[in-house]
Amino acid sequence: LELTVADHYKKYVSFGLNRVFMGFRPIWQEVDILSKRGTVPFWNSIDNPIVNNSGACNVDVACQEADNWQDQVSSVARYTFHKEGSLFTCTGQLINNTNNDGKPLFLSAYHCGLSEDLSTNYWQTIAPTINFWWNYESNQCRPPNTSSSSTPISINDFNNTQSGAKVLALYQPSDMALLELNQIPDSSYDIFYSGWDRSANVSKSAVTIHHPNFNAKRISIENDPLSISSYAINSSGDQTHLRVNDWDKGTTEAGSSGAGLWNDEKLLIGQLHGGYASCGNNEPDWFGRLYTSWSGGGTPDTRLKDWLDPKNTNALKFQGLSNNQCQSFSASITHQSDQERVGENQNFSAIVNGGLAPFIYQWDIDGDEIVDGHAAQI
Repeated sequence: LELTVADHYKKYVSFGLNRVFMGFRPIWQEVDILSKRGTVPFWNSIDNPIVNNSGACNVDVACQEADNWQDQVSSVARYTFHKEGSLFTCTGQLINNTNNDGKPLFLSAYHCGLSEDLSTNYWQTIAPTINFWWNYESNQCRPPNTSSSSTPISINDFNNTQSGAKVLALYQPSDMALLELNQIPDSSYDIFYSGWDRSANVSKSAVTIHHPNFNAKRISIENDPLSISSYAINSSGDQTHLRVNDWDKGTTEAGSSGAGLWNDEKLLIGQLHGGYASCGNNEPDWFGRLYTSWSGGGTPDTRLKDWLDPKNTNALKFQGLSNNQCQSFSASITHQSDQERVGENQNFSAIVNGGLAPFIYQWDIDGDEIVDGHAAQI
């Protein structure tokens, strides 16, 4: 923002800037400043981030363990936002909907500072400050359980970011939060919209992909069947959560909250609420069930159904979508018939249904490979 006035008018100028949603200072510089205030420990939750080492047992998404999960890896982002003077960070992922239209829906956790009444104007000021980091990951597999695995990777040249979102739905019992990003991620980021499974089935194995301790993206693997339980207990209780008994590879940490849980069909079935897991133990984690969040509290702002199944197909499962994938569409082209006379301008119009907007139209009327006209559809 720049204001230019003549010298003799400067003394009359006064204005205030209430809030900045995007700025010139890289987000990691702000993290470094805030980190000097100290940190508050959370239980696989949000914190005022210090860029500390992550656990050495974590597994990079460049390792062979993630070779068959690269689409799902590409759906995951770390995000940060300001709230009440603090900078918070969690993990989340893009999720597909039955329109298959690339609408940027983003699933994460209710407890990640998102637990505000949607009827208030709170999110009108907070949501535009949410900053999403895509592809923040090591391009090399650092051997797990080594010092290199625990060391933060450089962020000097990192710029796959975007800002702004709105909160669509929240449901505390299953720790669900659904956001819609203000823009579709840039195609150069090569992101993916994860598919989902809202059935009551319990997966025989599972994977989570996350940003532990505000650091590079990692993958954790559970090779054994999950169980259904209440949050933070071993018994079934209200059955709102899926329990991972013990990660066979990797772990989760603060900052991992909101990370998706994918079943053996590579479909999302929940998001991380919390747990006791760490590199030094064999303790469990709990994920809010997509099965529970589907119906949620029975209203659009407390459930996933309206957003993930806008066509009301009642699908139990739906596959994922790449943002570089060519989407089917139909085009309707019309011409004003009473203008077919030599020397007069011709009026053509077109509209596209389906696909991923925006669209650009170029007209070559006489087939000489020279564009005679053009238009666009947002």
